[in-house]
Amino acid sequence: MLQDIHFHLGAGEVLALLGPSGCGKTTLLHLCAGLLDLQAGRLVNTFARPAMMFQQPRLLPWQNARDNIALSLRAEGVPRARAREAAQAIGLRLGLDSLALEAWPHALSGGMQSRVALGRALVTAPDLLLLDEPFAALDIGLKAQLHELLLEYRGQQSTAVLMITHDVMEAMGLADRILIMAPHPGRILHEYRPDLAPAARDAAWVHAETAKLLQVPLVRSCFELPGAAPAPRAAQMPRALSC
Repeated sequence: MLQDIHFHLGAGEVLALLGPSGCGKTTLLHLCAGLLDLQAGRLVNTFARPAMMFQQPRLLPWQNARDNIALSLRAEGVPRARAREAAQAIGLRLGLDSLALEAWPHALSGGMQSRVALGRALVTAPDLLLLDEPFAALDIGLKAQLHELLLEYRGQQSTAVLMITHDVMEAMGLADRILIMAPHPGRILHEYRPDLAPAARDAAWVHAETAKLLQVPLVRSCFELPGAAPAPRAAQMPRALSC
């Protein structure tokens, strides 16, 4: 259940929704994607070309990596040859060589499958990218590589990104703005704006800023950290939903 949600995502902005399990992050993202019907409030989405990347790669096992990437374009009616050509280009850009692009999903590592899923989302040149914790299962090295690829693409295309995560450092490394959610019911209690551009953030900065953020009393209450006071009741927050 979500209550008292209000936020705005601008063109080219990376916004992270951060919070503990069960706070409604995925539900909120699915509402913004149009995968769930809004039962109350108001949601306005003026982006023309949204794309989504899920927690799992969700690749078609009977299609090779190239054709899995091309699937988004084929669904839009793009001829097969043109779609496969565009898929080849975005796959190479994401670090998938020709052998990997010819491989079936079961033959790819988890990291390569995630690259294919990211390519499938990016090949349509979206103006809004919705990310549902797609890097959560990856090791730290692969996660860092995909973060770098995502930031590089976003910098070139000015794509807006709405991402959900429970990883504070991931949000700190990628987002222009972070909204902290609390559960029972799911609601936004705190907003954080990093004062450094994502491209300028190194590991030391991310660790230091994460430590500072986790000392904020409201943030500690959202994550129910030891010594945190109970989170404020939902009735104290404004009632609306917009995107």
